[in-house]
Amino acid sequence: MEAVRVRNESAEFHSAEEFLERQSLLALPGRGGGRKLRHACQHGKLEEARELLACGCQPTSTDEAFERTALHWAAWSGDVEVGELLFTHPSTMSIVDAQDHSNLTALHLAAERGHTSFIELLMRKRADPLLRATGGNTPLHYAAFNNHSGAASFILRKLILMNMVNEPTLNNMRNRDRLAPIELAESRGHSHLASTLTDIIALSTSEDERFRLLNNEHRHRSEIQTAYLESTHKSIAENLASRSVSPLLFPRAHEGSPELASQHLRSSFAAHAARRPQPQRASSPVPWK
Repeated sequence: MEAVRVRNESAEFHSAEEFLERQSLLALPGRGGGRKLRHACQHGKLEEARELLACGCQPTSTDEAFERTALHWAAWSGDVEVGELLFTHPSTMSIVDAQDHSNLTALHLAAERGHTSFIELLMRKRADPLLRATGGNTPLHYAAFNNHSGAASFILRKLILMNMVNEPTLNNMRNRDRLAPIELAESRGHSHLASTLTDIIALSTSEDERFRLLNNEHRHRSEIQTAYLESTHKSIAENLASRSVSPLLFPRAHEGSPELASQHLRSSFAAHAARRPQPQRASSPVPWK
């Protein structure tokens, strides 16, 4: 009878969905509050999400349909302010790479919908850009599949900066269909995006090569400058030796040590200047005497 009474009491609601919605209006911690928080994040309701977090709602709670957290839904909406708010909660960092029932992370969802600013937020919070969804797809696959040029370019540049791209063909990122993100974009007819990603990789390769060459040139110049200084100080030492200057005065100069030769020369010149007689200045009259 008790079970029947509970069902009769809830009969005023047309569905379980409506019943949970009514429960969530209480905005209390727990299942109803968590659902309300996810709903607020999904629809970019910043102040409502702030109030719910203040009431003790947890961003880590998941829904039953997709097993997604509040961060998943914030990434889905692309609202960066809501995302920043969630990261003020201490438990949000533990779900930055949380995967739903399809192994999608918040970064996957943001990439799928082309929310570049939210992708940047997640990458700043150390989200893993190489995590795979059920089909073996990375967030870059989702951005390429949906022709989101800005999001795909941003993710690829971050991967390059993090040394996560081992080959120009992105062989380490092939999905279960053996397609790399660039190949996936081409298969979808997104030739411009595929060309853009290819150019980013080519440019990064040329920049790395240019940096290597400049670094070698800088090192070569440093070696030349060092050799020049050594030869200069060696010639100074030889000149001192030819003038029969005592080695006791410059004990290391005759050995061609650049640092010590310079040090001894500076100290010697300073001592010589100190021994010079200083001109006597006329004393000025004192007015009160």
